[in-house]
Amino acid sequence: MNMDQKGYLNNLSGREIIRKYRKLLHIPDNVHIDPDMIQKHWNLEVELARRLIKSSPETRWETSRSVYTRFYRELPWLNEATSCPRDSKERENKFIELVGPSPMKIYEIGSGTGDLLFRLAETGHDCRGCDITAERGESQSRKHPRLNYGTCDGVHLHRFEKENQYDVVISSNVLEHLHPDDLMPHLRSVTRILKKGGRYILKTPHALFGPNGIESLLGVRCHVGLHLKEYCITDLRKAAGPAGFERLETVFLLPNPLKRIIPIKIKTRSFRIYTSYLLLLESIIRFCPTDLLKKSLSFLFRFILLPRVVFIVLFKPVDS
Repeated sequence: MNMDQKGYLNNLSGREIIRKYRKLLHIPDNVHIDPDMIQKHWNLEVELARRLIKSSPETRWETSRSVYTRFYRELPWLNEATSCPRDSKERENKFIELVGPSPMKIYEIGSGTGDLLFRLAETGHDCRGCDITAERGESQSRKHPRLNYGTCDGVHLHRFEKENQYDVVISSNVLEHLHPDDLMPHLRSVTRILKKGGRYILKTPHALFGPNGIESLLGVRCHVGLHLKEYCITDLRKAAGPAGFERLETVFLLPNPLKRIIPIKIKTRSFRIYTSYLLLLESIIRFCPTDLLKKSLSFLFRFILLPRVVFIVLFKPVDS
């Protein structure tokens, strides 16, 4: 299958593909987008994803830096764009509520432009962000004395940071971009930089609704873009124990279809019993014999509180 054929984009009208692209990447209307830009993004992302998947552990850090530097250099509208302030604030508020009262020492993996860390620093937390390249975060990191910024590979964090020093580690839409072989090294390294009793708050697209990346624009049902691998709660629960975490809790999220029916604000909290409930739903979907049935059940289960994202808190033991 030739992934760079223009026919994929021609399945939708220019206006429709632009609307879907903006929604997927949270690009506001004041940033110019046209079908040729989307085609360029598609071709480049598929090419770069192949490079990352083929990379060896020894070359992956340098390959990743090269890939993402080129990605944001050749697609500058992604770097310049910011999502709707109201939507961004709502997403950030969930993390801020989960982190809790200041002062804490916080580390964000893949902090990008640093918007979340800036707000956490304003509330009194000591914050440090990292990304695969420095270009996206440095302008934000200079704006607050409690915020600083660096680079790292996103996997071997203990090589860049001192061990046992952070109360909270955060990542949002990062895990899916890591090489599949790097999940366990990543989780083990997070436990090393966390203090005893520290927490890893992470959010990532739910695999049962995927692919959730640029493939979703065109109905491609396999991962060919920079979402190298997506996960469900079952996957991460299986990995959490061997990585050194003592328990996993899932953040309660009201799915969008229910938000429109029940317009109430719910305090952001994580629960073990909610995790057990979602694991049951995931197991039912996994036993479905066909992909079509899996997708249909995933959609229906959204009305009984199965969110499209995995939003969890991993706890490091107090006596570790």
